[in-house]
Amino acid sequence: MDLLLEPWAVFPLLADIEPHHTLKDSDKFQASMHLGHYKPDEVVVKVADNVVTVRAEHEEKHEDGYSHSRTVRQMTLPQNTKVDQLTSHLTPNGDLLLEAPYINKPALPATRDIPIAIEGAGDAPKVEGKK
Repeated sequence: MDLLLEPWAVFPLLADIEPHHTLKDSDKFQASMHLGHYKPDEVVVKVADNVVTVRAEHEEKHEDGYSHSRTVRQMTLPQNTKVDQLTSHLTPNGDLLLEAPYINKPALPATRDIPIAIEGAGDAPKVEGKK
């Protein structure tokens, strides 16, 4: 029996992952990904060494064939994340939400001017940026 595949059928269904920090003064890490047609019992979330792994696998048998899709996504959590308090929630529309509080709020980087060295201005580089 010949199986006709649509042009996109050779690519696995991919999960869109969008890690994001809510606000600069937020006290938790948040990330979300769309898992499409996966059911809750087809999704597994694990964390090891500050890396979250999401695996989802779906199989369907049809009278004229068989379909199988698998997705694996990994992301490294920020170092100040309370990994033991990581939670996941799968919404009815297929969005997986990950959340974990920070040990401390993420430190905001200090703002400073970076001088620019200009080469070719004599023997020593000339430094611009300070008046």
